[in-house]
Amino acid sequence: MDRLPQKFVLEACSKFAFLEELGYKKTKGKIVAPEDFRDTNMVVQYIGKSVGVEIYWYFAGANIGVVFFELQNGELPENKFFFGESNDASKAISLYYLARYLGLWDDELLLLNDVEKVTHTKIQKREKVINERMSEVLQGLSCATRKYATNIINGDTSVFNDVMKYYGEKMKEWYGYMRGCGS
Repeated sequence: MDRLPQKFVLEACSKFAFLEELGYKKTKGKIVAPEDFRDTNMVVQYIGKSVGVEIYWYFAGANIGVVFFELQNGELPENKFFFGESNDASKAISLYYLARYLGLWDDELLLLNDVEKVTHTKIQKREKVINERMSEVLQGLSCATRKYATNIINGDTSVFNDVMKYYGEKMKEWYGYMRGCGS
């Protein structure tokens, strides 16, 4: 494993160790979709009683973040969906969009701004922050998780539908040509 992905796994496990104290089980850090760099990301997942937490590093977009998702019969879901409807995937939301939906965005905790913007300039800025301040990025995400997602971590996913609708509406704003977003 390369040095930076290994550092990511170690830092994510350290910063999110509080989840294990709450009864979550940590899975081994793994690379997802290694066959295509455009989709490749590193993930560390935690499994609770009804909710999973995933700390991810999406390489191509220079995005480190946290996703909360519903488990399927206590197991990791095969697929997750973030907006719209699906019968064969679990509902999921991003910490970034939870914070935006709640109107609680905090630049001190969420160091990677404009994560939805994938222009070369924005990606380069985020890459620089990740390379120089990965530990701080993960610490901020850990604090934001405890601050904004306590109910979710405790198994209450009632906010998922509203955050998913909000995210779908944002997708329509950014990518108006997409059909079915948030419907």
